[in-house]
Amino acid sequence: PGDAEFIAYLRQVQKDDVTEGYPLVLRSALFATAYGSLEHFMTSVCRYIEPKLNGPGLDDLRGEGIQRAYLFLTKVAGAAVPNSNEWQELLLYGKLRNALVHAQGDLTEGRSLAAIQNLAGRVRTFALTENGTGVALSADFTPKFLSTVEAFADQLDKALEHHIFGS
Repeated sequence: PGDAEFIAYLRQVQKDDVTEGYPLVLRSALFATAYGSLEHFMTSVCRYIEPKLNGPGLDDLRGEGIQRAYLFLTKVAGAAVPNSNEWQELLLYGKLRNALVHAQGDLTEGRSLAAIQNLAGRVRTFALTENGTGVALSADFTPKFLSTVEAFADQLDKALEHHIFGS
């Protein structure tokens, strides 16, 4: 009887892990993929524009990912990409993405805890554990993040359309 109770307990723990854990893992994976797609898109735009300009190339600039792409677009290409609320949130989302991808959400060793707490307060779609060793993305996280990406993409599109593509 003791074994049967223990096995039933283990099965329940497994069910709870699947019920609660799977959505969190899925949301994290969707977020990391979507953020990576944004980064790839911005870098691709820079690579497309790069041969048409005189000046430093994308690889000549400091920074990484979307920050370097933004720097290239604004400083080298001269596009009026706004330093909007959406852009500022995307920078913070980048810190969250790095924590999830590189430290599995454990913020205790990172220097980004304050920035991620700032983002959590702004978007209210994820929570941090009290000790900073975990991040839980809510069901509203992905739609809110994608809404931010879409708003910034519209801003970027307008800046590129007017300045670089001459429309």
